Parts: sequence; C-alpha cells; structure tokens
Amino acid sequence: MRLLLLAPPGAGKGTQGARLAAWSGARRIAAGDLLRAEARAGSPPGSVTADIQAGLSALPLAGLPAHPAPRHSP
Repeated sequence: MRLLLLAPPGAGKGTQGARLAAWSGARRIAAGDLLRAEARAGSPPGSVTADIQAGLSALPLAGLPAHPAPRHSP
C-alpha cells in the first residue's frame, strides 16, 4: 500500500501517518524527517535544506536533480 498525506503544517500528518503505519504494519517515511537528517549529516543537499529551514534562502528549484530519486523496496 502506498499512501501520501498532504496537508498544511500542524494538520496532523505525522500523527495520522504514525497511526496508519501502526495499524497497517506499513513503513512510515516522513519527508521532513529525511530533510532534517540530511541537514544534521552536513551533506550538500543537507546544507541547502538547513539554509531553507533557517529562512536564509528560497527553495532552489533549478538545483534539484533532473533524475528521479532511487526507489526503495518496501
């Protein structure tokens, strides 16, 4: 099962995602958690993420990779 929760900040995506994962046994992946981990690791994408989260820059759409992200098997 693949499910994408979209809502504004504070709407409960994390809460509902955790509940759905516990109920279904599915794996929960949160984009914000992945971005924060990259920022902590100091990777090049992480440094851009840290600047955006700190309000120092806007999202650089031109700098995003043209190829799709690698797929992970569930």
